[in-house]
Amino acid sequence: MTFEDYLKTRQLSSDTIIRYKKLLGPFFDWMKDRGQEEEEIVYSDLLDYIKTCRKKEHSNSFINQQLTAIRHYYNYLKYIGKVNSSPAAGLFVKGSRKTVPHDLLNEEQLKELYDNFTPEEEAEIQQKAILGLMVWQGLLSNDLAILEPHHLKLREGKIEVPGTGKTDRRILPLEAGQIIDLYEYLTKREQKNKTLFTGTGKESDLQNVQDKLIRKLRKNHAFLINANQIRQSRISLWIKQYDIRQVQYLAGHKYVSSTERYKSTDLEDLQKELEKHHLGS
Repeated sequence: MTFEDYLKTRQLSSDTIIRYKKLLGPFFDWMKDRGQEEEEIVYSDLLDYIKTCRKKEHSNSFINQQLTAIRHYYNYLKYIGKVNSSPAAGLFVKGSRKTVPHDLLNEEQLKELYDNFTPEEEAEIQQKAILGLMVWQGLLSNDLAILEPHHLKLREGKIEVPGTGKTDRRILPLEAGQIIDLYEYLTKREQKNKTLFTGTGKESDLQNVQDKLIRKLRKNHAFLINANQIRQSRISLWIKQYDIRQVQYLAGHKYVSSTERYKSTDLEDLQKELEKHHLGS
């Protein structure tokens, strides 16, 4: 099994796999310069690697991305029996800056995005179905890419979202009006496709489909920035309704710390927090 094959078993998107392989490049070069083999690397060696990265003025965030890729690589080496343990286990660089969710949309704005989108072409029926899952369930392209028709439980009014490398599996309720649009899409989609939605061009993770949809929506909705803004807005609204653990489940967050960023749920409070952040920087 190759490293790429291993990452695919972890349900990572093709873009994520490409990024991890690219992030490992400098680490492999560093090992070669030191004359070390991958199975010889220990925790203290990785601390030396971090020092090398800092000398090159890499940000803590970028270093942590590299460490994540290295952890995946050593988990792969453990899987194939080449090493017994991972030297990168539990190794993170502290001080990475967490962004405050901002420019959040309220329920009316999210509903406006969905209700005002009327499919006029065959391809837009899929876009409407995708938009609903973004607006009501907070899904992003990585989630959408792994959905299959059987994940839709229309009679039950639910959808099962499989876990990915970044998110956990969850079962989410569907909106009543959304069910009708999903049913229409199901009856018109090409049955030969295994996945629920299909990308265009060379993108297998629906990223370009989602980007095209966002550009289309921006023409009539000046408040819209990107797809992540829609997800963050939905999570911030969930925080007002449910306790932190319930929201963690709904959002698919692997760690509750990811959900805790949304604790300041009032939009005005979030804006004030952001303004303080800018004033202090």
